[in-house]
Amino acid sequence: MWSAAVGDPRTYGWDEHNLVAGMFRSSGGRAREPIAAWPVLSWAGDEVEEEELVADLRETAATHPHDGRLVSFVDHMRRNNPRFARLWSNGTARTHVGDRKTIEHPLVGDIALDLDVLMAAGTDLRIVAYTAEAGTTDAEKMNALRTACHPPGKGPSRPTSEISSPG
Repeated sequence: MWSAAVGDPRTYGWDEHNLVAGMFRSSGGRAREPIAAWPVLSWAGDEVEEEELVADLRETAATHPHDGRLVSFVDHMRRNNPRFARLWSNGTARTHVGDRKTIEHPLVGDIALDLDVLMAAGTDLRIVAYTAEAGTTDAEKMNALRTACHPPGKGPSRPTSEISSPG
Protein backbone atom coordinates (compact mmCIF):
# COMPACT_ATOMS: atom_id res chain seq x y z
CA MET A 1 0.00 0.00 0.00
CA TRP A 2 2.94 2.35 0.73
CA SER A 3 4.17 2.07 -2.87
CA ALA A 4 0.64 2.63 -4.19
CA ALA A 5 0.23 5.79 -2.11
CA VAL A 6 3.68 7.42 -2.35
CA GLY A 7 5.61 5.37 -4.91
CA ASP A 8 8.29 2.71 -4.67
CA PRO A 9 10.95 3.78 -2.12
CA ARG A 10 13.66 2.16 -4.26
CA THR A 11 13.08 4.92 -6.85
CA TYR A 12 13.28 7.95 -4.51
CA GLY A 13 17.01 8.58 -5.00
CA TRP A 14 17.67 9.02 -1.27
CA ASP A 15 21.25 8.79 -0.03
CA GLU A 16 21.55 6.14 2.68
CA HIS A 17 17.94 5.01 1.96
CA ASN A 18 16.95 7.26 4.84
CA LEU A 19 14.03 9.68 5.20
CA VAL A 20 16.20 12.40 6.75
CA ALA A 21 18.76 12.11 3.94
CA GLY A 22 15.92 12.25 1.41
CA MET A 23 14.37 15.29 3.08
CA PHE A 24 17.63 17.23 2.95
CA ARG A 25 18.74 16.41 -0.60
CA SER A 26 20.38 19.32 -2.31
CA SER A 27 17.96 21.22 -4.50
CA GLY A 28 20.47 23.63 -6.02
CA GLY A 29 18.74 26.62 -4.43
CA ARG A 30 15.32 25.64 -5.75
CA ALA A 31 12.39 24.61 -3.59
CA ARG A 32 12.86 21.26 -1.90
CA GLU A 33 12.46 18.27 -4.19
CA PRO A 34 9.62 15.83 -3.43
CA ILE A 35 10.75 13.24 -0.88
CA ALA A 36 8.79 10.47 -2.60
CA ALA A 37 7.89 9.54 -6.17
CA TRP A 38 5.47 12.50 -6.19
CA PRO A 39 4.87 15.38 -3.76
CA VAL A 40 3.93 14.52 -0.16
CA LEU A 41 3.36 17.82 1.61
CA SER A 42 3.14 18.53 5.33
CA TRP A 43 0.27 20.84 6.25
CA ALA A 44 2.66 22.45 8.74
CA GLY A 45 5.11 23.31 5.93
CA ASP A 46 8.56 22.12 4.90
CA GLU A 47 10.46 24.00 7.60
CA VAL A 48 8.37 22.59 10.46
CA GLU A 49 8.59 19.08 9.00
CA GLU A 50 12.37 19.38 8.74
CA GLU A 51 12.59 20.69 12.33
CA GLU A 52 10.52 17.73 13.57
CA LEU A 53 12.67 15.14 11.81
CA VAL A 54 15.95 16.66 12.98
CA ALA A 55 14.67 16.93 16.56
CA ASP A 56 13.63 13.28 16.43
CA LEU A 57 17.04 12.26 15.05
CA ARG A 58 18.74 14.28 17.79
CA GLU A 59 16.73 12.38 20.41
CA THR A 60 17.77 9.08 18.82
CA ALA A 61 21.42 10.21 18.73
CA ALA A 62 21.25 11.13 22.44
CA THR A 63 19.86 7.68 23.23
CA HIS A 64 22.58 5.94 21.17
CA PRO A 65 25.73 8.09 21.46
CA HIS A 66 28.05 5.17 20.61
CA ASP A 67 26.27 4.08 17.43
CA GLY A 68 29.02 4.62 14.84
CA ARG A 69 26.72 4.56 11.81
CA LEU A 70 24.41 7.12 13.39
CA VAL A 71 27.28 9.40 14.45
CA SER A 72 28.78 9.15 10.95
CA PHE A 73 25.42 9.90 9.32
CA VAL A 74 24.83 12.99 11.48
CA ASP A 75 28.39 14.23 10.83
CA HIS A 76 27.93 13.74 7.09
CA MET A 77 24.61 15.61 7.12
CA ARG A 78 26.06 18.49 9.19
CA ARG A 79 29.02 18.88 6.82
CA ASN A 80 27.02 18.63 3.60
CA ASN A 81 23.71 20.32 4.23
CA PRO A 82 23.48 23.84 5.68
CA ARG A 83 19.75 23.50 6.46
CA PHE A 84 20.37 20.31 8.44
CA ALA A 85 23.40 21.83 10.21
CA ARG A 86 21.36 24.90 11.24
CA LEU A 87 18.53 22.80 12.64
CA TRP A 88 20.94 20.41 14.38
CA SER A 89 22.76 23.29 16.05
CA ASN A 90 19.58 24.59 17.71
CA GLY A 91 19.72 21.62 20.12
CA THR A 92 16.04 20.66 20.03
CA ALA A 93 15.33 16.99 20.80
CA ARG A 94 11.85 15.44 20.77
CA THR A 95 10.06 12.43 19.36
CA HIS A 96 8.14 13.01 16.13
CA VAL A 97 4.62 11.69 16.73
CA GLY A 98 2.61 12.77 13.72
CA ASP A 99 1.62 15.18 11.00
CA ARG A 100 -1.10 15.89 8.46
CA LYS A 101 -0.09 15.36 4.84
CA THR A 102 -1.39 15.86 1.34
CA ILE A 103 -0.19 13.37 -1.24
CA GLU A 104 -0.39 14.82 -4.75
CA HIS A 105 -1.12 11.45 -6.31
CA PRO A 106 -0.82 11.18 -10.11
CA LEU A 107 -3.70 8.69 -10.48
CA VAL A 108 -6.37 9.71 -7.94
CA GLY A 109 -5.52 13.34 -7.23
CA ASP A 110 -4.78 14.95 -3.87
CA ILE A 111 -5.27 12.77 -0.79
CA ALA A 112 -5.32 14.32 2.72
CA LEU A 113 -4.02 11.87 5.33
CA ASP A 114 -3.06 11.79 8.99
CA LEU A 115 0.45 10.51 9.66
CA ASP A 116 0.92 8.83 13.02
CA VAL A 117 4.25 7.51 14.29
CA LEU A 118 3.63 4.53 16.52
CA MET A 119 6.38 3.46 18.93
CA ALA A 120 6.74 -0.17 19.97
CA ALA A 121 7.14 -0.17 23.77
CA GLY A 122 10.69 -0.78 24.98
CA THR A 123 12.22 -0.42 21.51
CA ASP A 124 13.30 2.25 19.04
CA LEU A 125 11.03 0.78 16.39
CA ARG A 126 8.83 3.37 14.72
CA ILE A 127 5.86 2.40 12.59
CA VAL A 128 4.56 5.13 10.32
CA ALA A 129 0.84 4.87 9.55
CA TYR A 130 -1.04 7.02 7.05
CA THR A 131 -4.82 7.05 7.54
CA ALA A 132 -7.74 8.81 5.90
CA GLU A 133 -10.80 9.89 7.83
CA ALA A 134 -13.57 7.32 7.33
CA GLY A 135 -16.36 8.29 4.98
CA THR A 136 -14.34 10.94 3.13
CA THR A 137 -13.29 11.26 -0.50
CA ASP A 138 -9.74 10.71 0.78
CA ALA A 139 -10.78 7.31 2.20
CA GLU A 140 -12.41 6.45 -1.15
CA LYS A 141 -9.20 7.34 -2.98
CA MET A 142 -7.13 5.16 -0.62
CA ASN A 143 -9.61 2.32 -1.17
CA ALA A 144 -9.26 2.75 -4.94
CA LEU A 145 -5.48 2.45 -4.60
CA ARG A 146 -5.84 -0.58 -2.29
CA THR A 147 -8.19 -2.27 -4.76
CA ALA A 148 -5.81 -1.60 -7.64
CA CYS A 149 -2.97 -3.20 -5.66
CA HIS A 150 -4.96 -6.25 -4.62
CA PRO A 151 -7.42 -7.25 -7.36
CA PRO A 152 -9.88 -9.94 -6.17
CA GLY A 153 -8.36 -13.41 -6.43
CA LYS A 154 -4.84 -12.13 -7.11
CA GLY A 155 -1.84 -11.38 -4.96
CA PRO A 156 -0.40 -7.92 -4.37
CA SER A 157 0.50 -5.92 -7.45
CA ARG A 158 1.30 -2.35 -8.45
CA PRO A 159 -1.51 0.15 -9.12
CA THR A 160 -2.31 0.80 -12.76
CA SER A 161 -3.17 4.02 -14.53
CA GLU A 162 -6.72 2.68 -14.94
CA ILE A 163 -7.80 3.83 -11.49
CA SER A 164 -10.77 6.12 -11.64
CA SER A 165 -10.67 9.04 -9.24
CA PRO A 166 -13.63 9.07 -6.81
CA GLY A 167 -15.84 12.11 -6.77
